[in-house]
Order: sequence, then structure tokens, then C-alpha cells
Amino acid sequence: MNALANLTAVEFLTWVFAFIVALSFVGWVAKKNFYVGILLGLGLVYVVLQTTGLNPLRLLDLFR
Repeated sequence: MNALANLTAVEFLTWVFAFIVALSFVGWVAKKNFYVGILLGLGLVYVVLQTTGLNPLRLLDLFR
């Protein structure tokens, strides 16, 4: 079951706000140090995929 499907409106808006804050933090770090920003961005994408119930490693099967 998709984890985001069970959220209420307030939980969803909180999740979106936290994502925007995390994204702006990654952008701020990327301006200071580009490679650390890339690593943080990839980590953020991984966390989003895990919390939405998608398996990031399964996405690699699409390219076979």
C-alpha cells in the first residue's frame, strides 16, 4: 500500500513543507560545496522514495 495514500491533508502539507525545507537546505549546501550538495540531494531522493514505499533499486529494473 502506498504510504502517501493514507495521509490526511494536514500531514500531507507538513510533508510537502518538510520536503521544500530539505530541498532549500540542499541548494544552500550545494552553493557552498557542490559535491556535498549532490550527495545530500541523492540522499533526499532516496529518503523520499523509501517513505513513499517505492524501492529505489526496483527502478533500476526499468532500464534492463
